[in-house]
Amino acid sequence: HKMAECLFRALIVTAFLSVSSLGGTVTGENVVGYSKDNHDETLDVRDAWVMVASPSPLSNQYASMLCSEVKKRTGLSWATSQSAGIPIRLQVAKEVEVDYGSSSAEGYELVTSKDAVVITGHDYRGLLFGVGRFLREMSLELIQNYYTPRMGYANISLGLNITSVPARPMRGIQIGYRPKTNSYDGLTVELFENYVIDLAMFGMNQVELIPHSFDDAPYSPHFDLSHEEMNVAMSAVVAKYGLNVSLWYPACNPTDFYSDKKCTVGNYNDPSVMAAAVKDWNQTFSKLPRIDTVFINAGDPGGHDAVDLVLVVKAAKKVLLQYHPHAQMWVCPQDWNISEYNKWLTYATDPSANEWLDGIIYGPGMPIGLQNFSAAYLPNKFAVRMYPDITHSLSDQLPVPNWDPVFSWAENRETVNPRPTQETLIATGQLPFATAGMGSYNEGCHDDVNKHVWLGLYWGADAGEVYNGTTITEKTLKDYCKVQFGPALKDMVLAGIYGLEQDWVGSILSNPHINTTYETFMAVQSAMTPRDRWKWRLQQLMYRANYDKFLQLRATTEHNGELAALQLLREQASNPSKAVEQVTMMLNASTQASVEIGRDLYVELRVWAEALYQSVHEQFSVPIYGGEYTRRGNNLDLAWLPLSDAPYLIRAMNDVLKNTTVNQTSALLELANWQDPGPGGFYDDMGNPGNSPHYIYYDPTHPQAGDQSLYPVPEMKCDSTSDQDYQKPGQVGPTDPPSLSSSKRRSQMTYVQTADNGGGDWKAVPIVLQYSNIPPNSVYTVQATGIDEGTKFAFTANDVTTTCSMVSTMKSHPASVSWSCNIPSTATKDGGQLKLKWIPLGSSLKLEEVWLRKTM
Repeated sequence: HKMAECLFRALIVTAFLSVSSLGGTVTGENVVGYSKDNHDETLDVRDAWVMVASPSPLSNQYASMLCSEVKKRTGLSWATSQSAGIPIRLQVAKEVEVDYGSSSAEGYELVTSKDAVVITGHDYRGLLFGVGRFLREMSLELIQNYYTPRMGYANISLGLNITSVPARPMRGIQIGYRPKTNSYDGLTVELFENYVIDLAMFGMNQVELIPHSFDDAPYSPHFDLSHEEMNVAMSAVVAKYGLNVSLWYPACNPTDFYSDKKCTVGNYNDPSVMAAAVKDWNQTFSKLPRIDTVFINAGDPGGHDAVDLVLVVKAAKKVLLQYHPHAQMWVCPQDWNISEYNKWLTYATDPSANEWLDGIIYGPGMPIGLQNFSAAYLPNKFAVRMYPDITHSLSDQLPVPNWDPVFSWAENRETVNPRPTQETLIATGQLPFATAGMGSYNEGCHDDVNKHVWLGLYWGADAGEVYNGTTITEKTLKDYCKVQFGPALKDMVLAGIYGLEQDWVGSILSNPHINTTYETFMAVQSAMTPRDRWKWRLQQLMYRANYDKFLQLRATTEHNGELAALQLLREQASNPSKAVEQVTMMLNASTQASVEIGRDLYVELRVWAEALYQSVHEQFSVPIYGGEYTRRGNNLDLAWLPLSDAPYLIRAMNDVLKNTTVNQTSALLELANWQDPGPGGFYDDMGNPGNSPHYIYYDPTHPQAGDQSLYPVPEMKCDSTSDQDYQKPGQVGPTDPPSLSSSKRRSQMTYVQTADNGGGDWKAVPIVLQYSNIPPNSVYTVQATGIDEGTKFAFTANDVTTTCSMVSTMKSHPASVSWSCNIPSTATKDGGQLKLKWIPLGSSLKLEEVWLRKTM
């Protein structure tokens, strides 16, 4: 490392001497007298020119990229031959793409003085990242209006002397050209290349492609090229910039691709199946100009056992090396139970495994914790790559913690999801075990902020700086906002990005951040230029800010209307017919008021959704934009979901009127008082962060918050909307928008779920409720719903095990079974605190609602 640093320094001095010979005056003070902390002055580089001191196809490409990116942001045209302006010198210490084995591989130095800017890559790829850092450090702006000439500005701080080397050798992003990805299927080659450049600026060195649709539709109406043509073009683009190409290649049955959008397993011991696989691999591997790694996963999709997976991997690698002799084979043993995983481990840790296996991937659906997983592969010296799911907000590896069900239902699984604080905690928690690095799981461009957070954290700190995840993310996102949104908007947008994460913390009804964030983006909108409105990243953030505000206004209106309607029902229940009529009118009026209050913001959603479809072909609606189906980011179709129990209450009240065999007044009062636990009692709607005051949430600031690989915890979840295949283009399907069932309460569709993780090395995690100020010697019973019949669990009160029994199906709650649990007198003898735990035994466990009723 010291030798490499000396070489860097020597090249820097050489560069300045070369500049001096062109007419500049350079002293030693120019080279070593500046640091990142000593640059109050700025260097005007509007008239700069780019000098390629180490000519090669790669360095020439980086010079062209630099000029193009500057022109895109300023309108300035930098020369690539000598001129009177400041020279930008591009050079490398080692004239190789990557100096593998060196501790300085992919590193760079960036030095600025009044005479020149010098960017030195340790190798060619380091030069690319140095050019990216230069673009990030500059302040680039284009000012144009009706009254003054068009003016571009470019400057950078004087005295920069930055040395930076990545913390991990693999920093990849998955960009799969396939139908289900809500925006990737709309990529053109130009859009893809622009995205590669944007991500490479922040240290991305690998792009993961998907050569087939596998568990998806075979085609997309948004494809600009065929699947095969586009993958060839994408591989060529990545190769042009000297970056790595990875292929995500699940072992699906090659004789049955696209079988009802499922990946069938196939018997690779059957010669005809293996022959078809070999043919497919030959066709794919021979056509792509560059492949560095192939990633084969055991499941999701897939389903091979360990023996068959080894067979597939060995055969695939043999074909791979015919066309790409230096390519590697990586495996992700996901979706196995612990027994099958242990079988795999016997193969993967055998010394002979080095002949067919090059690395291990840790992703979603693992039966073993990350620490033990990583340690198992040390004897064979297999590096471990993370495969974090940073693209989904629910039903995934890293769900949004304790997400309000309004957001879960309406914004759904693949919405615009910046989570800088949470992703930082997760990424830094995984980093010590990620000996190779990371290649993220992505299904669209909606997770763009999260991509940059992970790239920044796996690049790490500059030389001389202490690694601090929070600081690195803040710096990364400051650069991100500066380079993508410009000097005028960068600070406001940065505050807005962090604000959008806070919008999702706690109850939507009481979260003050939602309005603050909305106001921030309204200020951004007021400051936008016409050019800014075409920036797709800005369009995404505007869409999210408007959607959050839209939902809060509607949810608050409907919630208040429901509370008033229930109070009216209590007051009028003695006259059932009149009560139902008046309460129905009140609920309908509340629904209408919700529509009225949301109308203007819905127009904004339509505006930004249309802008995104035009700019990057992102699909937010099935019928409007031809998205594949609702759950895949098409959340504009979910905007008008009812956000209260109004549909259920209207249906249930009318069912009461039709039933002449019950006391209708009592039945209506039961509906109105459903959540009432009685005098001295307590109630929790477990899946609703705004109505579960006794549930002990896991700490969202824990270093592995939300990361099931390091910190398995109970998870707030909710039922999905109906009609996930709503109006698929060209297919027969439901024509009504997605909806929630009117036969259930919202509290019956939300729950907390935990599990014992199927015999893996994780311990069962209990669901815990805690109560304070319990009177001494009081007697309580617990009533709970959501636990399915046959579920095995233990129940404790202040750590005293007690019994629970299933009781008959609850009235007005036909689909739910109720459980009654006794509280031992010893648990409440002294009063004060009462802690209840539900502990899963051999299966998953979920709780919908819990009543603690005082009986004495």
